[in-house]
Amino acid sequence: MKEAAGGGGDGAGGFVRADQIDLKSLDEQLDRHLARAWTLD
Repeated sequence: MKEAAGGGGDGAGGFVRADQIDLKSLDEQLDRHLARAWTLD
């Protein structure tokens, strides 16, 4: 399952139903993104 998080460009229009959001997966993606962002600084 993919989450549409504000203009991700995946064609979902940025809207998802609240009961379809996988918060654990979203948290893992955020952790990976932040780790990558910190290493770039």
